[in-house]
Amino acid sequence: MKKIKNVFVYSIMVALTLMLAYLPVKAAAGIQAPTREFYVNDFAGLLSNDTKQYIIAQSKLLNDKTKAQVVVAAIQTLDGNSIEDYANEMFREYGIGDKSQNSGVLILLALQEREVRIEVGYGLEGAINDAKAGRIIRNLGTPALKEDNWDMGIKTMYTGVLKEVYAEYNLAEPGDLDDADIQEGFAEEDYGESSNGGSWITIGLVLFILVIFLRGGGRGGRGGGFFGGPFGGGYFGGGSFGGGGSFGGGGSSGGGGASGKF
Repeated sequence: MKKIKNVFVYSIMVALTLMLAYLPVKAAAGIQAPTREFYVNDFAGLLSNDTKQYIIAQSKLLNDKTKAQVVVAAIQTLDGNSIEDYANEMFREYGIGDKSQNSGVLILLALQEREVRIEVGYGLEGAINDAKAGRIIRNLGTPALKEDNWDMGIKTMYTGVLKEVYAEYNLAEPGDLDDADIQEGFAEEDYGESSNGGSWITIGLVLFILVIFLRGGGRGGRGGGFFGGPFGGGYFGGGSFGGGGSFGGGGSSGGGGASGKF
C-alpha cells in the first residue's frame, strides 16, 4: 500500500511539474523585450508622447522612493494565449518590482482581443487585491477604453494603481500626480472572483487534494517536509514561479490581479 501511495504521489508531482513548465511557454513566444524606457512598452502604438513621459517620470519616482515598479504594456494581440498567462509570463520575463519584495505591477492591454489586465506581484497583493484591481479596470479604465480613448483609459488606471501603492507605503502622493479623472476611493462592490486563468485554479485544486492525501493515512510515518524526497526544495519549494528577470528589479508574480474586456 505504501509503495502504491509513493508511486501516486510522484506521478502527481511529475504531472504538476510538466504543467508548470508548459504554461509560460504558451505566452513566451510572442513576448517582446521591454523598451529602453522599461516602464512604457507601447508595442501597439496607442499612447501619446505626453502619456508615455508621464508614466515614465512617475514610475521612476515611485521606484526611487519605494523600489516598487509599475509597468504599462500595450500589445497588438495575445496570439491565442489567455491574457492571464501572457501577463504572468511578461511580468516574470521583465522582472518587474524589487526582487526581495516582489513589489511590481503590470498593466497589460491587448488591442485585438480588447482585453486588459492588472497583474500584481506578491508584495503588493495586500494593497491591490483582486477585487480592487477589478474595480480599477471597471471604474477607471473601461469607460474610456470603450471609446478607444487609450491615453485616458490607460493613464487613469495607471494613476489609480499608483495611488494605491503610495498608500501601501504610507507615503504622500507626488504633487504632479494627475488624478483629476479619478474619484476618491472605490465603491466596495462585490465583483466576485477575478479571472486568473482556469489552469492556475486547476493546479491549486490538485495541490490541495495532494496535501489532504499526504496528511491522511500516514499513521506512524515520518513527518518530513511538505514535499519530501526528490521533490523537496526543488520546483515547488520557496515562494513564487517567477523571479530573476533581467530588465527590472527581478520581482515576480503569482497570478494575482484582475482582467476585463472593453
